[in-house]
Amino acid sequence: MMMNKKAQAAMEFLMTYGWAILVVLVVIGTLAYFGVLNPTGLLPEKCLFQTGIYCEDHLVDDVGNVKLKLNNGLGKDMTITTFTLDYLDTTAVEVCAATNSDLSLSSGQSKTYIFDCGAIAGINKGEKAKIKATVTYNLGDIAFSHTLNGDLLVKVEVGTSTCTDAAIGNACTGNDDCCSGTCTSSVCAA
Repeated sequence: MMMNKKAQAAMEFLMTYGWAILVVLVVIGTLAYFGVLNPTGLLPEKCLFQTGIYCEDHLVDDVGNVKLKLNNGLGKDMTITTFTLDYLDTTAVEVCAATNSDLSLSSGQSKTYIFDCGAIAGINKGEKAKIKATVTYNLGDIAFSHTLNGDLLVKVEVGTSTCTDAAIGNACTGNDDCCSGTCTSSVCAA
């Protein structure tokens, strides 16, 4: 008789806590499903390069413009030969090229670089974007080429493209694309 009471108490204990654990797991699963527990959304923004190049500020918008303010802390003048940005976690990897004509950066100097990446599939306003930056450069007059990498995790903001629509006299905004000098909400014809 005593054995049955112990077994009953153990079974009640397991059932009570079993249901409580099941409810907690269902709640966690529901929150994860609806994106509340999305780890990317919880992480802070970052703009990090290898030692020597410092990211002072950054901006990524939903029409494909990326702006980076970089500081040369290498102690020598540098000339950037290539500067590319690869969007990660999108349907296609887009390589963006700098629109700046002067890619030199003196020792201790800060400069803003602007990239035109075009409309990036899968990147929307308010979402976080992962971007890998690759900088190839030469120091001073030395012909040896060096490469350094950087990582960005940034919130995409609302932007304005550099294309203006002559018909309305305004710059393209939101999800509009610039097709042959005209703003359009549809995909540009090839």
